[in-house]
Amino acid sequence: MKLFKNECYKLFRTKKLYIFAGIHLFFIVVNLLSYKPGLDEDTIWTFTNGQSAPLALAEIYVQFMMFFIPIFIADTISREYQQGTLKLSLLYPVDRNQLIKAKIMSLMVMILSLTVFFLVVSYALGVYHLGWGNVFEYEGLSYGTIKGIFITIGSYLILTVPAMAYGIFVICLALMTGDQISTIIGSSGLMILGMNLNGISIGNPYSPAYHFSYLYRFFVFENMGRDGIIAIIMTFVYLFIFTSISFLSFKKKDLVY
Repeated sequence: MKLFKNECYKLFRTKKLYIFAGIHLFFIVVNLLSYKPGLDEDTIWTFTNGQSAPLALAEIYVQFMMFFIPIFIADTISREYQQGTLKLSLLYPVDRNQLIKAKIMSLMVMILSLTVFFLVVSYALGVYHLGWGNVFEYEGLSYGTIKGIFITIGSYLILTVPAMAYGIFVICLALMTGDQISTIIGSSGLMILGMNLNGISIGNPYSPAYHFSYLYRFFVFENMGRDGIIAIIMTFVYLFIFTSISFLSFKKKDLVY
């Protein structure tokens, strides 16, 4: 628990979390406040009120988390490894499993913090710009307000699961390379490649990039089907595999750079 508290202290003490939040805020403001329902021909958005804005902005959330997560991992693992501070935590009576567990839990805190921030700001600016509205709207669907809030919050909670799977994959890469640049470019590059291959439908249910981009949409459209079930199962399979690899890699890692 002390290790986890220490990781959280470092997370909230450093500027990166607040820079990430500031970037989120900037792009929400730019995209949302310039949006004019029914008048903007350059957007695929169709919603007309503020309560519908957060879910429409989910794609922006995914795009930025795709880069924020590797930057965070590169800072908390790769940089500490290169500077020699990663091994300092092991001077106390703790083992490596406890340390990597604390790193993974701090990743979860970072993802949840930015998710809550993004969701709250999207609601606030959406309502400020367009008003609350009478119904929840999303790509041709219309629901009552209560169900709309449930779908929106549920979708963002679902988004955190593939985000964690991606983050733990980045941890694996960071432990293998021990280099900040390789961790950031390698992980984000693979995710961008995966997203560009999402059009190849035969492999979609097995693709982590597809899970990150589209898993929440099965929940929104209430159409799970075979692909949705496979996607959910594979997301948790990847979580287990990447977590196991992280523990094994860190256990064997020479912490002297």
